[in-house]
Amino acid sequence: MKTNSPQSLLLLGLFALAFTACGKAEQSPSVTAPRTDVAPPPPAPTTTEVVAKLKSYTYEQRAGFALLVDDLARQSEATLAELNAGYIEVKSTPTRRKAMEAYRAAAADFKDKATKVDNAQSENWESITSNLATSWQNLQGAEAKIRAEKN
Repeated sequence: MKTNSPQSLLLLGLFALAFTACGKAEQSPSVTAPRTDVAPPPPAPTTTEVVAKLKSYTYEQRAGFALLVDDLARQSEATLAELNAGYIEVKSTPTRRKAMEAYRAAAADFKDKATKVDNAQSENWESITSNLATSWQNLQGAEAKIRAEKN
């Protein structure tokens, strides 16, 4: 049996490296084209659309309504966290400070009204949905004021 010397192993490694490098040089560079088969995400619904959707649920559809309200509550919490991240009380203008206070109050009001969905009865269903829709409008209006003040 014949053993391979270190020089022959080194030479074999260099040949392997040269062949793989040549193979890569001959390949055309791959250009990643944007995918055309994926649709862009749908635009976020407007406040008016959300309010209409909130008001359209019937008492029998309260499970779906509760899911929508939970989603909106998570969205408002995320927005509040985003707005708080860029907000410095000491450096903010009085108008911005007032707008942040209004947003926090509107968010608390929405959260309070959202908790009442679990205890809803068919007799007070319309009132709950209407109050929640109004609260959502107020929350969105407060957010718009903050964003306008920020720019």
